[in-house]
Amino acid sequence: MSTDYLTESEVERETSATSQVVLVSVVMLLGAVVGWFGPRIHRSLSEDKAAAALGELGAIVRYDYQFSDEGEFLPDAKPPGPEWLRSIIGNSYLARVTDVDLSLTYLLPPYLDPGELDEYTRDRMERLLEFGDTEMAHIAQFHELKNLGLGDTRVTGTGLVHLRKLGRLETLRLEGTRVEDGGLMHVAHLTNLERLYLDRTFVTDDGLEYLARLVNLKELYLGGTAVTEAGLFALDKVLPDCTVESTTETIDDEL
Repeated sequence: MSTDYLTESEVERETSATSQVVLVSVVMLLGAVVGWFGPRIHRSLSEDKAAAALGELGAIVRYDYQFSDEGEFLPDAKPPGPEWLRSIIGNSYLARVTDVDLSLTYLLPPYLDPGELDEYTRDRMERLLEFGDTEMAHIAQFHELKNLGLGDTRVTGTGLVHLRKLGRLETLRLEGTRVEDGGLMHVAHLTNLERLYLDRTFVTDDGLEYLARLVNLKELYLGGTAVTEAGLFALDKVLPDCTVESTTETIDDEL
């Protein structure tokens, strides 16, 4: 009875071949992991960068974990995941930005007297005054955004192009901005929108035609615009379940 033994060189060749197979398998596994998680991490870091930029401009940015299931704000809520992990994959990997407020509306008369503003509020207001169409590009990063406040900022209809892919948006405040009819073509893509504030904008009856696509709209505010009764009547035909608040007062073109 004979027994075959591998020579030392043969053992080395087999070991080398096995090592190569293991190495290739590990590389393929790592490639799959990077291919799966890489884009999500990149998106998370992009959101974090945008949130930081908006914070510098005075925005209030809030995440989903900061709200209860009933929508109540939880000021003491802690972000999910350990800090060391968030520093690698970004805060927005395990939590998503749902609320961004850049509105100046409640920092201006008649809500607040400029002479009574504290230093923090005055500083924030000055930074918010710098927000306009160019800075709107930051907003486009937040694909899970539900509520956006832009009241009395320098945003025009041109800047609204950055909202077109925010399909989860439910509330949009544009009161006091320089948005005109053409800008509403971008708002028309927000088919999940439920509340839209267009008070004191340059919207007319022509702009209302774009809103016909907003089948989930429940509240529309048009006070201080040039919208007429005829325009409201036509809108009611296509959006009968939407409550509209409007006045006959129009805005000053010198604003």
